[in-house]
Amino acid sequence: TETERYLNGPLARATERTLTDPDQITLRLDLLRRCGYVWAFGEFDEGLNSVAAPIVDSQGTTVAALHLHGPAYRFPGPDAADAIGRLLRDTAAQLSIRVT
Repeated sequence: TETERYLNGPLARATERTLTDPDQITLRLDLLRRCGYVWAFGEFDEGLNSVAAPIVDSQGTTVAALHLHGPAYRFPGPDAADAIGRLLRDTAAQLSIRVT
């Protein structure tokens, strides 16, 4: 699969927090499938947190992602990560309805 090919290739590290272990990435993908969104805390850029949710077509294939990011010192804010993630997931689902 495309995921297996990716995990078997060289995995570059952007920061010290970047996931490069295939098992950890697989667990993160499982979390994404369960929750419908996933957070990254300083994994792509120091001091930057982000959350993303998939946009899928009518076949259930991911065709895009809805993504938000902000400075780690205030995003997502105390106790707001789950609420922001759910809102992003629900918005991505609404966009998915429009994808043919």
